[in-house]
Amino acid sequence: MGLSVAISGGIILTVFVLILFSLPSLADKMFSIGDTTTQVTQHEQEISNTEISIDQISVLAGSSIVNFTLNNDGSEKLWNFQNFNLFIEYNGTISRTKTEQLFYSGSCLGAVPTAGNWCIQSISNDVKDPGIINTDETATIWTGVSENLATSTAIVTIVTDNGVTFTSGQPGSKIYLGSDLSSNSGVAGVTTSIFTIPLKASKTNMVHVELLQRSAAVGTGVQNRGLVSVAQTGACSFATAEGVASTLFDNIAVAIAPADTLATAVPAINIPYVNLIDCVIRADATPTNLIIDFQTENTGTLVTTELGSWYTIDVNP
Repeated sequence: MGLSVAISGGIILTVFVLILFSLPSLADKMFSIGDTTTQVTQHEQEISNTEISIDQISVLAGSSIVNFTLNNDGSEKLWNFQNFNLFIEYNGTISRTKTEQLFYSGSCLGAVPTAGNWCIQSISNDVKDPGIINTDETATIWTGVSENLATSTAIVTIVTDNGVTFTSGQPGSKIYLGSDLSSNSGVAGVTTSIFTIPLKASKTNMVHVELLQRSAAVGTGVQNRGLVSVAQTGACSFATAEGVASTLFDNIAVAIAPADTLATAVPAINIPYVNLIDCVIRADATPTNLIIDFQTENTGTLVTTELGSWYTIDVNP
């Protein structure tokens, strides 16, 4: 009787001691699970609070520069740029359609980044939290891709450090001219290309162009045209400012060597006016580009198409 009671007591004591020893480990696991749950909740909240967009993409065919504006549309601060992922899809002069990943190289400080990199040139109203893109702030992004662009188009995808993604290139998105362009040759066929716009094969392509253009002389017009690299069915309508109260209207079929607008004047010297072009092209199965170019009416008189000119393209599904 006494022995059995002693044995039972020993067993109970042993179990009790084992429970005491296991309590810290159990508590650690419970705290660890709690910490993990909190971290997951915080991460989900960060993702929910992160919202970004891209606009004002500017390109220049023949260069390797693609610039754009990154907008913080959410309540989460954007700062861990080293862990962002940036991809640019473009038509290269060597590889044709190409998707390239670029890497963050810091602040631009006014210098274009080297090939394969991107940088932040400026952040709007960057007084609070310098170097961080706060809510409703925008950042001007400069990039350098590895090849020159064959066309005036690029699709930008950016992924934040918490996995939120935005891709440009929605139908109707504006593509901006990346720098001023000039022409001082009035010789027929000696033109300067503004935009090289890829057309969707076997579709109806609707292109709208707004050009900021100026001339160094009132009596010298800015002459525009729309040509295709492969013959297509379509036409462009042009509205060109010629006088204070006059606009020249032209409807010209697209062709490999089309006529231009034959504008002979501008309303004022060296003041940019908006000249409009609307093209509708029923593209066949052959891949081709619509090229918008311009030239001066009179050789030796400079005319300019300014940075900030833009186009959009919509495709009839």
